[in-house]
Amino acid sequence: MAREVLEGGRVKGSVLRSHLLWAAEHQPPLKIQDICQHVSPESVRVLQAPILTLGWYPFRTVIETDRAISALAGGVDLKESVIALGRYSARINLTTNYRVTPTRLMMFDRLSRQCRRCRQHREHLVGVLRGDRSDQLQ
Repeated sequence: MAREVLEGGRVKGSVLRSHLLWAAEHQPPLKIQDICQHVSPESVRVLQAPILTLGWYPFRTVIETDRAISALAGGVDLKESVIALGRYSARINLTTNYRVTPTRLMMFDRLSRQCRRCRQHREHLVGVLRGDRSDQLQ
């Protein structure tokens, strides 16, 4: 059985923010305080501070937040909830630049899955394609 590893990865704030927006729109009584009761203390600190769309946040926080949203949604399967969160996030975060060049994105997505630091590299490569970043990794 595979061991789950939530440490080490980072996710853009736009992803975390879109998941919280989905919860606010689709589960109206759901508040950030409710989510904070179901996540680790590290994630509570992140969720109680302003979420910057261009900032980087722990992967653990996104996963714990998604699980909390699913648990608080009442009767919603975790898998269905995560799919809905992902679709909503894609609809909000993917700009026309992503839609215009699907072949390039598919190529980079395939390559990025092979990287150890998959999430960081994919975000960097997409930034380079869009012209937002230089070719040098930080």
